[in-house]
Amino acid sequence: MTLGEKIQYYRKKSNISQEELGNQLSVSRQSVSMWEKDITVPTVDNIKRLAAIFSVSTDELMSDGNIEEKNSEIIYSFDSREIQKVKCASVAPMSLVTAALGLFALMALVSISTNADNSAGAIFGMAVTAFLFMLFYTLNIKKTFDKMKSRCNEVAYKIEFLDDRLHLKVYHNNKPDLFKAVRYNDIIRIYCIDNVYLVQSQGLTFMVNRNSLPLGCPFLSLLNRPNIKVSHRRMTDGLGVAGTVLFIATLLSLFIGMGIMSAVLAFVQVSGFEFVDYTWVLYFTLPVPVASIVLGIVLKNKQRPYKNNIIAGVIFAALLLLYGSFWLFF
Repeated sequence: MTLGEKIQYYRKKSNISQEELGNQLSVSRQSVSMWEKDITVPTVDNIKRLAAIFSVSTDELMSDGNIEEKNSEIIYSFDSREIQKVKCASVAPMSLVTAALGLFALMALVSISTNADNSAGAIFGMAVTAFLFMLFYTLNIKKTFDKMKSRCNEVAYKIEFLDDRLHLKVYHNNKPDLFKAVRYNDIIRIYCIDNVYLVQSQGLTFMVNRNSLPLGCPFLSLLNRPNIKVSHRRMTDGLGVAGTVLFIATLLSLFIGMGIMSAVLAFVQVSGFEFVDYTWVLYFTLPVPVASIVLGIVLKNKQRPYKNNIIAGVIFAALLLLYGSFWLFF
């Protein structure tokens, strides 16, 4: 097979049109067509990029002779450490969203205690509903991963790749436990988490061990399909989680401070513009953005993402200082 025939073969196998392949390489559809007809030859840089897109080596792409079909079946398993990593990367963001909704519901409750109107009650109801839904969903995901972790030494996975779908088979103690047929067009998203691919399709989520995939495995071509969104999710450790929690808490610090001030005003029964005398209450939430700034500096020294913590900390610390100082000037 010529180079052009191989490009056409791998492109069709990856279910990519000439135009889509051209967009990935920043060339025109006509250029791809001319490559496949052996009228022109791609540059060395484009050959390397083509090999990466097709998940083959440059030698396989450039060598003479026919293409050897790769094994269309893989068998793999997971240890408890790998499952724990995926669990942390999956559950941590949902836990933070749940915590933020809980804080929002708490602020709505404070608002109801100071202003008993229908709008505050409606907001509180929606916040509580969203909080309970996310809490149930997060706990359910955590339960699923805990079950997988407890059975990891007894479970093996087998995937058979066909032209338009894959067959997922799960074995428990060497006995068939689950069989699912997944169409490639039904796969929505693939998360890349350390050595694991977390695949989301319509009605099913499953994991694939990256170390079990040989070069040229049909699964790797899915990473370049335009209908599948591929995301790289970093593993979270204690410092990363603390940074995210403080960032969210900083965004809420001004609203929490206002909620505390509303509760104080209701307790002392202040009316009119006399509330200005109690704006100093906002200082109670000032430590949150300050802590976010400090942690951001620590993250910067460790060469970790830090800008969000420092920027949010500076902005909300300034706002709390500004609004909290009204009692000095009015």
